[in-house]
Amino acid sequence: MSNLRATIEYRYTGAMHKVLSLLLVGVLSMFFAEVVSGASQIWFFSLFPLIITFPLYLAHAIFLFSIALYLRRISLAGLYFFGVLFGLYEALITKVLWGGYLNEPNVALGTVLGVGPVEFSALVFFWHPVMSFIVPLLVYQVLTGNVFTSHRRILHRTRRRMTILAVVAIILGSFIANGNQFNPISVVVSVGGTILIIYGLIRVTTLKTINEIQMTRRGLIISGIYLIVLYSATFFFIRPELIPVTLTPYLTIGVWYLIGVHYVKRSSQIDSGTSTVSNDLYSRKDLLQLLSVLVASAVIWSFVPEIAQLVLALGYIGIVIAGIILFFSAVRSLQHTHAAVVGTQTQ
Repeated sequence: MSNLRATIEYRYTGAMHKVLSLLLVGVLSMFFAEVVSGASQIWFFSLFPLIITFPLYLAHAIFLFSIALYLRRISLAGLYFFGVLFGLYEALITKVLWGGYLNEPNVALGTVLGVGPVEFSALVFFWHPVMSFIVPLLVYQVLTGNVFTSHRRILHRTRRRMTILAVVAIILGSFIANGNQFNPISVVVSVGGTILIIYGLIRVTTLKTINEIQMTRRGLIISGIYLIVLYSATFFFIRPELIPVTLTPYLTIGVWYLIGVHYVKRSSQIDSGTSTVSNDLYSRKDLLQLLSVLVASAVIWSFVPEIAQLVLALGYIGIVIAGIILFFSAVRSLQHTHAAVVGTQTQ
């Protein structure tokens, strides 16, 4: 009897730690995607973000990452194209890719084949692959103290990289300030509250390796069904006036889904083994320093809104350009990898 109780307690404890770890991934995705962009402010006190936005990021992140683990497509290029698939939700749920951002009359520079190229590059090529997907996964690895061996290169810490990241944090601070209507109190509550949630989840769960957040096949089926229901419901109920009445936008998005899947399949299958974080990699201390720069800059930008809006505009243009560069760099990386594999096989 005691053995049975011990087994039940062990399984219950393990299940709870996994659930908490999955929630941590979701909160990290929510933080970098929504809070840092300024799109969601004090989301943890609002009903809509809690029942729609946060579950959306949680489900996408763990669903796509679990598939990446099953397929062993965890190279940065492979994860990037999973992130591209992630970003396409902006068309079907938020309607941003063909209707523009909330409170905007339309897309920035018109549409091409039914979608706005500026919004597409910013969101599908950059923001969601990087901020919603890859960055949360990299941060999670740093928090656990175990990283994918194949990710050690990107997590290699140098003074130059820390300086660049600090500058990026300062620029992103203008996004946070703008999203919070340049209210420093709202900035502190929004960012600080989310950081406290992340800290609380770290404290109550046993963080081990990132492999342990992989969902079972049953979990994948459940989350897949949830995403289908979410897409189906929100397509008709969120900004229904922006639902396209022509076929072209749907075909464009459909083609991009196929392109994303195609490049995921072309990415290398690599081992998902992990190794302990060493002194030459980013640490929790580095994350804390960068978060401090982010919060401080957001507060400071709140007192100089005119300058902050200029920085935000320039930062957004940089994101659009970076998205295009990232996409073609990822494609080129896969082509070189594929050519190398073919060359090895023919020798």
